[in-house]
Amino acid sequence: AIYADTLILGSSNIGTTTPSVDLTTANNYITNLQASNISSLSLTNQQDLTVNATGLSTTGNIALTSTGNITLNGDITTTNDGSDIGLYASSNISTENSAKTITTNNGNISIIADSDADHDGQLNLDYTTYSAGTGDILLRVKH
Repeated sequence: AIYADTLILGSSNIGTTTPSVDLTTANNYITNLQASNISSLSLTNQQDLTVNATGLSTTGNIALTSTGNITLNGDITTTNDGSDIGLYASSNISTENSAKTITTNNGNISIIADSDADHDGQLNLDYTTYSAGTGDILLRVKH
């Protein structure tokens, strides 16, 4: 398990090798997250999760799962053709009332609040721009 107030992920060799980060097999407790210069990111978190203002940027897929809320304080971008972005929160997903952009290069964008379907979740995605090229965009509350 990882316990962190802020987890910053990225490659230290300026892009010659970009790591894939898979943090889904342990019970993680991460409050704030930012990532850049990595190939893909998968994270399962056991508490509320905030994407820092610096945001997330990968070449491959991004999948964030939280047993609480997900708050977007930064943009989320993936650049490889067909790479997807998925945000799954047991409770709410929100943008804290400031402009955010979620971008793929022809990949799908899935944003699902109340992913455990216990009727305790909502989407509050004001001021958000979605760009998926030929990919699909799914915004859902699972009540």
